[in-house]
Amino acid sequence: MNLLGSASIIVSIINYRNNRKLEAFKNENNKELELFKQEIAILTEKNKALNQKLMHDFSLYRTKKHEIYPEVYKNVATSLHKLKIIHNDWERPNVVHLSAEDALRSLINLGYIDSEDKKMISSINNQWENDESKSDLINEVCVRKKFIEILNFGHELKESYFYFCSVELFLSEHIVTKLYEIFGARHRYLDLIQQIIPSRYNDFDTNEIYSAIEEELSRYFKEIIVETSRLKGLIREELSIADYMEEISVTN
Repeated sequence: MNLLGSASIIVSIINYRNNRKLEAFKNENNKELELFKQEIAILTEKNKALNQKLMHDFSLYRTKKHEIYPEVYKNVATSLHKLKIIHNDWERPNVVHLSAEDALRSLINLGYIDSEDKKMISSINNQWENDESKSDLINEVCVRKKFIEILNFGHELKESYFYFCSVELFLSEHIVTKLYEIFGARHRYLDLIQQIIPSRYNDFDTNEIYSAIEEELSRYFKEIIVETSRLKGLIREELSIADYMEEISVTN
């Protein structure tokens, strides 16, 4: 009996110790589980906040994209419209039959002469009665007006390029590449057209050099038109994709 009693006591002690160890293990495990749950909750909140920020950033990016792309195309299309006027408008003012006073008034009103250009005004007043001088004066005011138009247009293109540089990060690689192609063609066009202005107005004999320049000028002009049209298609496609991606994000 004593032996059985002793054995029973030993078993009880062992069970007690095992139960305490098991209880301690459960408590420790519960603590670890609770900590794990807390970490999961924190990570979940962080991921939720991150996702909300990404959604917000995407929404801002999409909004900015919808603002920038039309503005970029507007700049390019407006420049093309002005370039077409420069390319096609070589009209001479019809003032040959007018008196010096009337011709001068008409040339100023039409923008061929600045009202402050005393040198040109003096030349017209003093030389207008001579037919040969009259023809030379008309050619001169036309050439000067054309150069001023191109100079002003060049300044506008520079401003347009500065805008492009400020928003380039919002543009896709395809759009940026296409814009650089258009910029390059426009720059080359302006270099060429300045070389043929005098010959256009003074009726110089056409030689091989001027013929080659005219041909190259026409090629760049057509290239600008074609590439601007392609840019329009690329922008439409990009904006459509942006709208589609937002629909997916909203659905999800």
